[in-house]
Amino acid sequence: MWIRTALMSGAAVVLAAQSRPASSGPAETRPAAAKPILHIRCEERVYKFGEQPAFRVAWSNPTKEGVEVILPLDGSAEGMRMPSYRWVVKSEVGEELPPHIVGRCGNVNGIQSSDWLRLEPGARVELGDVSLGWLGSPWPRFGPGFPMPGKFRVQLVYRFARGSGPGQLFELSKPSERDRKRWFATPELEVASNEAMVEIGPPTERDRKRMAAMAAIRVGDAGARVRELLGEPEELSPYHETHKNWGYRLLDAPRDPMGWMRFTVAVSDAGKVTEVANPFREL
Repeated sequence: MWIRTALMSGAAVVLAAQSRPASSGPAETRPAAAKPILHIRCEERVYKFGEQPAFRVAWSNPTKEGVEVILPLDGSAEGMRMPSYRWVVKSEVGEELPPHIVGRCGNVNGIQSSDWLRLEPGARVELGDVSLGWLGSPWPRFGPGFPMPGKFRVQLVYRFARGSGPGQLFELSKPSERDRKRWFATPELEVASNEAMVEIGPPTERDRKRMAAMAAIRVGDAGARVRELLGEPEELSPYHETHKNWGYRLLDAPRDPMGWMRFTVAVSDAGKVTEVANPFREL
């Protein structure tokens, strides 16, 4: 748009620019703006199949000026709002795994003063369990069939672009005027962390057989067939008035600390499977 305006303002501007002698020295380049650094590390390098790897996250500021970033908010990890904190998971050879859409409600908590993190020059700040609450683990966000055995490269990408500002989606509380001004003063950044290597071990033979049984269940199957393949459900919860969720887990894998069911089927009162949610594939 600026170039178009300059051209429309008259040919003299263009001619004047062309009449300058060519510079004998290298073209001037403005140094890239210094950024804070995002760090991730894994508590362990090797995990059992079905276990959730635990990540720790930190921000550091190598610059000579203070800078502010925003901590993970309700909806940041799902890409629902700014800032986004996006987990990137790749195979050992660099093939990126597609993210799995995780169902959740559209309401989000409003931003507040404690959601900003001020990084003074030379500072390094570890995000605690509270800060990581909305970030969680990348594992449930990728699928189907994840986690699968193998070695993986995990990275976290922070992106802040103001867009429409506070009031995105359906915030349950509105920011104060002070926080609204702070939002518009926060620098727009995209920062990628280091890569952390994680290895997931193979499933046991019992889990392998159970995953094969899970993969054999289809919408329309009789509930009796589900019981024949998987046994009695380990978790039973209402779906709606005429359906129930039957929940199954892997047999030998560690229990998910989040308490999520590993495999669910919705079965109607008429005894038919109406939905199947299987995060694992047959291996």
